[in-house]
Amino acid sequence: MSDSNPVPPPVEGDPQEAACHREAAWIRQEREGWVVIWVPHASRYKAYPKFRAPRGTVASAAQPGELLAQMDKVELAARKPTGR
Repeated sequence: MSDSNPVPPPVEGDPQEAACHREAAWIRQEREGWVVIWVPHASRYKAYPKFRAPRGTVASAAQPGELLAQMDKVELAARKPTGR
């Protein structure tokens, strides 16, 4: 993994919380064009594109699969040529 996407420190206590942080780290590793985090107080994964996308574009989901699906949609939209 690159230094630009460090793995968060292990979460002590709640094993479910630690699993969510590990899942976010795995998604970050798989999708290097994104900043992916787990937001504990909201119980949601959030992903911010590093590539050109409309301002304020954020994928947000309670489950990793939902997040990945949203990320796919954003990536697909970003690849579409703009009409001229």
